Amino acid sequence: ISDLEPQLAQTGSSVSTAIADALLASYRALAGIEVVAERTVIDVSGNGVANAGRAVSHVRDLLVEHGVTINGLPIGTLSSPVVRFYDECVVGGWGAFRLQTNDLADFKDAMLYKMRLEFAWRPAGGRIARVMVGPGDLRFAGSAPPCDSSGWNYGNVAPPVGH
Repeated sequence: ISDLEPQLAQTGSSVSTAIADALLASYRALAGIEVVAERTVIDVSGNGVANAGRAVSHVRDLLVEHGVTINGLPIGTLSSPVVRFYDECVVGGWGAFRLQTNDLADFKDAMLYKMRLEFAWRPAGGRIARVMVGPGDLRFAGSAPPCDSSGWNYGNVAPPVGH
């Protein structure tokens, strides 16, 4: 992982979303904490797909190999590209899940529900101890097809190679 130093996003008039770089920065920050934890979880939330930086699925796979769980909270309708992107390219690891929320108005409730799911997680089989009714669609890792950059359409922004 130390070989994957994040690339700084170039600043300019366009907005960039470098999820892989954020994952690597989060991993480094967590690795620097001198606390022994039962597991390492990185939460990613947002309303866009990666359009800058390294391939998200590659970094996700490397972090998962190092025991990291990556949960996702995408903001968008179930048919939006961002939800599909999180399902296929972002979420991974033991007990990982994606919880979709339609818009920022629902974000608070979705965040609280996501936190309940994480606190309810139990190591025995990685299953949730109790299922609660949530504000959005919930999908556990492993239930989506693999990340394939050939089917992505980011509007007027071309995805980076490997996304």
